[in-house]
Amino acid sequence: AMGVIYVDVSKYHVFEEIYGSDKLDEWSSCCAKNFMQSIRLFPDLHWIVCERAAHDDFILVCFSQSNEDPLTEEKLINITAVIQEDIQKKMATEYSMFSPFIFYLGYHLLVVNPKLRIERQVFRSIKQASLLASDRQLVREAQLIRQMSHILKEEKLHTVYQPILDLNLLTITGYEALTRGPLNTDLENPT
Repeated sequence: AMGVIYVDVSKYHVFEEIYGSDKLDEWSSCCAKNFMQSIRLFPDLHWIVCERAAHDDFILVCFSQSNEDPLTEEKLINITAVIQEDIQKKMATEYSMFSPFIFYLGYHLLVVNPKLRIERQVFRSIKQASLLASDRQLVREAQLIRQMSHILKEEKLHTVYQPILDLNLLTITGYEALTRGPLNTDLENPT
């Protein structure tokens, strides 16, 4: 059996528009390096890592080195969760100023059928993993929409004013108004 993990990177195109292609290439290289480190957490597996031509998604393929310890769906689910947590943490540390990135991982266990062409089976497996990653992104977006609707309905937004200072004169020259979400939530001080 082979495991296919599809990594869908959200906000990728927004990043490029804001910071430019050079910064995006730098981020993409760092991301690939971190994926290589993450898969080393599973030394009992062989890995193939591919970056799509547009740099916005990654495909990780793994398979077991031994027949005594075959890759199962349960193992693949665990591997996917560990890699997602590891890569999200590493990229948030190295690229904290670019925090809008979220990695959505989908997986599919491919049990090879010798009657079918392997390239078609791999393509279908990548497609299945991609669909699962997209579903996770849609679920997350729906949760955020529900959360924002509730906040607006309950009027839980508040405004804070941040002074703008002239450091030469050591005076306040104005204020920046910032809208914040409810206290003790991720929206209280979004990055």
